[in-house]
Amino acid sequence: MTEKYSKYLAKNTWPNLHTQPIKKGEGVYFWDTDDKRFMDFSSQTLNLLLGQCHPEIVAAIQHQAATLTYASSRFSSLPYLQAAEALVSIAPPGFNKVNIKMCDGSDANEAAIKTAKKYTKKTGIVSFIMGHTGQTTQTIQLRGYMRDPEIFLGNTEDVIFVDWPEFREPNDYVPVLNIIERKIEDHGNVAAILIDPMMVNAGVLVGDSTANFLKGIQSICKENGCLFILDENQSFGWLPGLFAANYYNVSPDIITMGKGLSAGHPLSGILIKDELDGVLNYNDADFTHGGHALSCAAAVACINELKKTDFKINPKWELISRKLLEIKRNVKINFIYRGTGLVHGISIEEGDSNLNKEIANSIFNHCIDQGVFFRLFENKIVVKPPIIVTEEQINEALDILSAAFNEVELLWN
Repeated sequence: MTEKYSKYLAKNTWPNLHTQPIKKGEGVYFWDTDDKRFMDFSSQTLNLLLGQCHPEIVAAIQHQAATLTYASSRFSSLPYLQAAEALVSIAPPGFNKVNIKMCDGSDANEAAIKTAKKYTKKTGIVSFIMGHTGQTTQTIQLRGYMRDPEIFLGNTEDVIFVDWPEFREPNDYVPVLNIIERKIEDHGNVAAILIDPMMVNAGVLVGDSTANFLKGIQSICKENGCLFILDENQSFGWLPGLFAANYYNVSPDIITMGKGLSAGHPLSGILIKDELDGVLNYNDADFTHGGHALSCAAAVACINELKKTDFKINPKWELISRKLLEIKRNVKINFIYRGTGLVHGISIEEGDSNLNKEIANSIFNHCIDQGVFFRLFENKIVVKPPIIVTEEQINEALDILSAAFNEVELLWN
């Protein structure tokens, strides 16, 4: 079916021609137009925090759609105001103000960078290799992969790129902190450090020392007069304590959010402390469809659900870890596994980069054939189910992943 419509789409927007379009979803399941059912262990684009068609979200959007669909920023809307209040009510300590007049995590990261540059009157940004900062011209320049300044003309960011710690040894983050500090001192004009605590595209590079690393980043920022921007697009909702800032006990200057904030509907924004309120002016970071009444209604319902429901993140985290470590013990394919909360990553490390990508792709496709959808990026397989997932569903999906490893192992040995 996809081929029929591809002639209407720009080539860079073509869907995967080996799969059929999705026609419906419920919870952690979705069905394609051939009525094949899939378990969603990618939360689609890593964003469906509460899965497909959560009853509370559906009810909120239906009610709002029948009441008011859009409001000019001259007036705003009740859902917009209520979403701001709800978000502040669950925010980490000190975050009293929000800007949710944005639609996507790229917008949120741009708004954070604008704030940092305007506040500090500096231009430099520290970013991380393999970090995914966004898709806009500015955030592509800040992104730590697939970044081509010769092609994406019109914007050349003042960026300092550094490697993320491997977290294979207890203190291997310390040399990275030293490098960051030295580069900031040498540069002399750094406005902010932008950091995603999950690094999903790098294979979920987290470890026992992540908290210490983030606290080190916080200290460096304070000592050098630059802002600490924590990109929580990937982490919010999937970790104990909702925010990585809470889980790792750090206090950044700005938190950027999107993806799970409105349970998969277009909404993003930044959380800021009082001292940064007023740095940006009207029209500096607000978009036509930002703060949309329907998305804000979904966000209020999502936040209310997070408040009232115990999604048992810790026992589900323990189960996923145990199952993935069992796979690692029982197969010969070499891979690195790490994860926090309900965000887990597998990096195939069997040979050269092409071989690693081929093996990861084979495992991913085997799972797709068996009706389980994980996230694939190069040699990485990401396990990130909606937080409504049950332990029974975790067992089922990861048993299929285990079988996929065994099948692929037979092919490659």
